[in-house]
Amino acid sequence: MSAEQKDFVRTIHEKGQQLLELITGLLDLSKLESGTLSVRKVELSVEQIVSDVIQTVSPTARKVGVNLSGGAAEGLPKLWADPTRLRQIILNLTDNALKFTPKGGSVTVTAGAGSMDANPPEDDDGGGFVLFKTEQPAIEIRVTDTGIGITDAEKAKVFDPFYQVDSGSTRQVGGTGLGLSIVKRLVEGHGGRVRVEDNQPRGTSFVVTLPCARTRPS
Repeated sequence: MSAEQKDFVRTIHEKGQQLLELITGLLDLSKLESGTLSVRKVELSVEQIVSDVIQTVSPTARKVGVNLSGGAAEGLPKLWADPTRLRQIILNLTDNALKFTPKGGSVTVTAGAGSMDANPPEDDDGGGFVLFKTEQPAIEIRVTDTGIGITDAEKAKVFDPFYQVDSGSTRQVGGTGLGLSIVKRLVEGHGGRVRVEDNQPRGTSFVVTLPCARTRPS
């Protein structure tokens, strides 16, 4: 093929991939909202999934010139989670970080021990506080980048379906605006929380906190 024909084929392939991502995202979001998405939880170690995601995304990181690193701390407790959906959570966050990190920047994926409130606000008595606050062991997964960052005004919106950061970079990298919305729903479906923090002096850190497996459900 000529150089022009190769460009045409490359464009067709890229647009096809974008369309596939959009369709897949819409199907997942529809299933999540209707409660029909299949979730098969097992007792698992987060270390292998973090390593798998890093290996999967490494070729893309090298291609765009971004340093990808990370790993899980040793001796972490088990999670009661769906391995496919947990991988999807970490993969979506890592892909998103790579999209908004310029050449020469870095993305780090880590997992460590943490804790979370065993009595979330929606489970209290409606008085606005919990009398006896208890903590439970959890795993904290962080995906940190040195990209364009997210303003305080946008932090509350990034998990909305189809919302994209208002930036020229957004138009350059594309995306469906569904990845973070799906992440939030999957995390909450596992009884966890996800939040956005600044990565000073530049960039963003998405933090996913998931409760550890204590007893196997009957």
